[in-house]
Amino acid sequence: MTAASRLFNEHGLTASGVDTIIERSGVAKMTFYKVYRGKEALIADYLKTQDEAWFVLLRQHTGKPGLSPERRLMAVFDAFEVWFKNPEFLGCPFINGFAETKSAPRSRSHKNVIRHFAETKEFIFEIARQISSRKAARIAESMMLLMSGAIVSYEIMPGPGVLANARQMLAQLIGASKRG
Repeated sequence: MTAASRLFNEHGLTASGVDTIIERSGVAKMTFYKVYRGKEALIADYLKTQDEAWFVLLRQHTGKPGLSPERRLMAVFDAFEVWFKNPEFLGCPFINGFAETKSAPRSRSHKNVIRHFAETKEFIFEIARQISSRKAARIAESMMLLMSGAIVSYEIMPGPGVLANARQMLAQLIGASKRG
């Protein structure tokens, strides 16, 4: 999985061929096909692993004892800061995966990407509900926009300003949600 993950991150899901993955992993072709019935199963496993890692990182930052709901939302960008500093950061595998799978909306990979975004939004919604039950859906939707925008912006123009701006916009969103 390590070789496949690296190739998927560097070259994308579709551009990374099974033969290259097998060659880089050092696994026999027969062994690969015993574990994975094909590339789609490998991609599904890769996305599952990425999803699990994302939620571990997210919970590490948002689940610290004593954080207010507002601070828990801000902590999402603390998680991003750790993620962005990882030398292996090459963007979001789910944003990238969506771009590659949107022409196959019935594929398992596409469904996994959509599920990841839905689960992330639900996670954010549960925190937002503690700020304003009436505006939780709006907060969650806006937060998803901020998160996706921060990821793509950092990928294109990395620097501390991206997260500083995202945090500032989130603070304005939270303030507006509390006022009215």
